[in-house]
Amino acid sequence: KSVAHHQLASASPYVQIDNNCFLNALRCIECIDLHKSAPSFAVHACHTKFVCDILSCGFSCQISAPIESFLQFQTKSFRRKSLALNLSGNNLTTHQIGVICHALSSRTTAIDMCKLDLNFNHNINDMCARRLFQCVGEKCPHLQSIDLS
Repeated sequence: KSVAHHQLASASPYVQIDNNCFLNALRCIECIDLHKSAPSFAVHACHTKFVCDILSCGFSCQISAPIESFLQFQTKSFRRKSLALNLSGNNLTTHQIGVICHALSSRTTAIDMCKLDLNFNHNINDMCARRLFQCVGEKCPHLQSIDLS
């Protein structure tokens, strides 16, 4: 292991960058496009859980200095990216939106999301939209676009 890795490991107890390939890959993603996946969301609860896991722990607005330094050292071209999340056309239920809102609100830091597309989800009612706007307002300070058409 490199000297930088040992310095980084001693600087932060949260660094497991080499051991978690999935989280490493998430750092490079700019868009998660799950539009028109209604049959999957309707039948498999794990699809909603997957989205919630990403929203609850990924794409923080703040990244610790040791991790950012390590990523710049490893990739030579590390650049912070905002997430665009497309969940359009999935007929998400009020329960699923509630679970997604819970995942967002349970975050300790804000999420770096620039776009959220929830159009053609006809089951989103007024109460559900109110909860969604509260979560977005609290946890998505860099959101530039939200589509609920």
